[in-house]
Amino acid sequence: MPYFKHIFPLQSMLGLLILIIAAPGVQAGILTGQSVVSPTTIDLTSEGSRDWIQFGLDSVAIPNRKANTSALLGNVTALGGANFRRAVAAPGVRADFSWTDGSPTLSATTGNRIFTTDIGSGFEMTIPVGTDLQTLHFYVGGFRSQGLFQASLSDNSAAPFSVTVANLSGPYDQRVSLDVQADSPNQTLSVQFVHTGGTSIAFIAASAPGIAGNLLPTANNGTLSVDFDTITGGSLGANDPDSDPLTFSINSQPSQGAITLNNATTGSFTYTPNVGATGLDSFTFIANDGNGNSNVATVSITIASPVSGGGTGILTGQSVVSPTTIDLTSEGNRDWIQFGLDSVAIPNRKANTSALLGNVTALGGANFRRAVAAPGVRADFSWTDGSPTLGATTGNRIFTTDIGSGFEMTIPVGTDLQTLHFYVGGFRSQGLFQASLSDNSAAPFSVTVANLSGPYDQRVSLDVQADSPNQTLSVQFVHTGGTSIAFIAASAPGIAGNLL
Repeated sequence: MPYFKHIFPLQSMLGLLILIIAAPGVQAGILTGQSVVSPTTIDLTSEGSRDWIQFGLDSVAIPNRKANTSALLGNVTALGGANFRRAVAAPGVRADFSWTDGSPTLSATTGNRIFTTDIGSGFEMTIPVGTDLQTLHFYVGGFRSQGLFQASLSDNSAAPFSVTVANLSGPYDQRVSLDVQADSPNQTLSVQFVHTGGTSIAFIAASAPGIAGNLLPTANNGTLSVDFDTITGGSLGANDPDSDPLTFSINSQPSQGAITLNNATTGSFTYTPNVGATGLDSFTFIANDGNGNSNVATVSITIASPVSGGGTGILTGQSVVSPTTIDLTSEGNRDWIQFGLDSVAIPNRKANTSALLGNVTALGGANFRRAVAAPGVRADFSWTDGSPTLGATTGNRIFTTDIGSGFEMTIPVGTDLQTLHFYVGGFRSQGLFQASLSDNSAAPFSVTVANLSGPYDQRVSLDVQADSPNQTLSVQFVHTGGTSIAFIAASAPGIAGNLL
C-alpha cells in the first residue's frame, strides 16, 4: 500500500494541526496459491466461465481463447530471450484440454503446448485485477526439468507468490491456482514461469472461473529410512491454503512392505517391511479438505542392508569438481580405463597389466552412446601407455539419456586398503553415484552429482577395504533427472588410502 497522510484540526488553545502519517508496508491485498498435479482432462469451457486461453493447438503465435467475451487473460510474452516452440501431444499422452466456445477454433481436444529450452528463459502473462476476490488457474509443465512459477501484484498489497514445479525424471503437467485481490482498483497481476534447470518447460493454458473458490490441499512428498527387518513409523504431510481440516488416505501400497494408516486426521502411519527386504520402496497418498482431493504425493523409502562381517571394512569417499586435465598414465599407475575415444563398445585401458578396473555394463536398459568433446571444452584425459590406442588426449565419453538407466562397474577388492578414482559427468542433469562392498562390512557410499543448468564433470574418490579377502566393490552411476549422464574414466593409484 502506498504512503498516505491525513491532516485534521485539533481543538486546543494552541490551534495546532496534527499530522498523522501511516506506516508503510501494510498489506491488505490477497495473493495465495497452490500447485498440484494437473487433472488428466480439463474442460476449459466449463472451468473458464469468465475467460480461458490455450496455447499451441495449431501454432506458436496464435492461441485459442474464449470467444465472444472481453479478454481477461492476455497472451504470454517471452522472458530471457525465450524462443517459443510448439510441442504436439496426442490425446491421452499428456493432460488434455477441450473446449466448445473457442476462437479461432470453435472446439477441440488437445495436449499441445508451447515450450522453451534455454535456462533463464520463460513466459510472462499480465492480468487486470481489482478489489474483488477472484480465482485463476494456470497450467504449466515440462520434460525432465524444473521451473519457477512467480506471481505479484502491481500495488504490492500482498506478498509475491512463488513455487517450483519440477520432474527431473520425465514429463509433467501442473496446475497452479491463485486467489487474487488487490487493495485498490485498476491493478495488474504479473505471472511468470521461468526455466531453472533441465530440458524444457511449457505454458499450456489458463482459466478464470466465475466464482472465487476453494483452494485444494497440497500433499507433500516425503522420505523414510528403515533399518533392516525393522517396523518404522512416520507421518504424512499436507498443506491447505484455506486452513481446512484434512483427512489422509493411502493411494497405493509399497511393493516391499505394507503401510498401516494409524490416524487419518494426523497422517500417522506404520511401515512394515517384508522379511529380508532391502533397497528402495515407495507408496503414495492423498489429502482431502472436505471439498476435493489433493495431488498424489509419494513417500520414498530406503531399507538398509544388513551389516555382516563384523562391520570392520572401509568404504569412504568424496566428490569434487574434476580437474580440467587428468594424466591417466601418471594417476593410474596400478590401472586405468577411459571410455569413448573411438567407440562405445571398446574402452582404452592401461596396457601390459592385469586389469583391475572392469568395463562398465548397462543398468536399467541403458543404451550407451558416444559424445565427442574437442580438447579444452570438457575435462581432458591423456595417456601414453594405453591399449588399443597407445597415446591420446580426449574429452570424449559415453552417456545415457533414459531416467533410471546407468552404468555399473565391478572391481575385485580384499583386506588391503586402496584408493580408486571415478570420473563421471552430464548435461543439465543429476545422477546418483553409489558404491557397496559384497561382504557388507562397511556402510554403502552414495552421493548425488548434478548441474541442472549446464555441463559438468566430477571426480568421485573412494577409499576401500573389505573385511575379508576375495570380495568385490560394486559401483553404479544412475540417471535420476534431467537430460543425460556420462561415465568417462576410472583410475587406481599405486598408493592406497589417500583421497586427493
